[in-house]
Amino acid sequence: DTLKNTFGICSTVTPLQELGLNNIRQLPASSYMMIEKGAYSFVTYNRIPQSPSIYSFNMESACSTIRKLLFSAVEKRLLCERPMGCLLSGGLDSSIVTYILSMLLENIDTFSIGFNNSIDVKYSKLVSDHLKTTHHIYTIDEKEALTVIPEVIKQIESYDITTVRASIGMYLLGKYIKKKHKNTVIFSGEGADELFCGYLYFHNAPSPTELYNESKRLVEELPLFDVLRADRCISSNGLELRVPFLDKHLVNYVLSLPGKDRMVIKGYEKYILRKAFEYDLPKEVVWRRKDGFSDGVGDIKEPFYKKIQKFVETKISDECLKICKTFQKELFLPKIITK
Repeated sequence: DTLKNTFGICSTVTPLQELGLNNIRQLPASSYMMIEKGAYSFVTYNRIPQSPSIYSFNMESACSTIRKLLFSAVEKRLLCERPMGCLLSGGLDSSIVTYILSMLLENIDTFSIGFNNSIDVKYSKLVSDHLKTTHHIYTIDEKEALTVIPEVIKQIESYDITTVRASIGMYLLGKYIKKKHKNTVIFSGEGADELFCGYLYFHNAPSPTELYNESKRLVEELPLFDVLRADRCISSNGLELRVPFLDKHLVNYVLSLPGKDRMVIKGYEKYILRKAFEYDLPKEVVWRRKDGFSDGVGDIKEPFYKKIQKFVETKISDECLKICKTFQKELFLPKIITK
């Protein structure tokens, strides 16, 4: 009754079992569920483009548009009186966000995390020196990174292997920022790899059409993986995440570009994004090869995923793993029916 009187919401809730939903599922992005008289349906809004626009592509014009949209995306997210900061791995995406922030604000705090000799620490300092940010490096050791895994899984509510691995550094960095610094609004470069086809496997795209479809799929699944990871790693530490690469105007524009214009060019993924900010960042950063967040955090001698593998082998027996695999095969997860 309180809900009904306050928000105009029906105070009775139909059990999910009565609707034929026997498993709790996450709603698709940009959608909400309507329940009426024992039936349900999904309503979607702000849908991403389903196919690219047909027009004459011009690299110079596209780079200019991307710059304008990104500057606008960052600027509109500055409407806040709380102290801000930016995650800076030294990769292309976080470096671009940091560059734009440094153009719009003074005295930007940037944050990176890694082992003593991690590649991210090296490149983040290079970008920080170039942009003159106040840079904070949180150095972790192997024990801290491995023992926090159960806590990370609890916070992100996911067992996806890649998501968990990439969450470790981000979660620890969020915890460090909350404990040691006043910054509460945190910018990040999430979403650029999905939009601009930045993962290394895009080098093997069979055709522009398949590349386009894969990029669109990754963007649609962001709430299940990278956005889920980033949001929960940061918000679980009492901080607020802002991701300008996922501004709807930028998303709509980039996904309107045909696959052939986002293919690997001259051996570089995200070529169009690199060209758009070619003269704003150190050359070593603009043309740096893609590193996953967890790989960049790890040390140079041994990738972080190998450290995790060794650690997990001491915790889980082969028999236990066999039981888990059997359970996974028997688990029934029906598809959501959209109307």
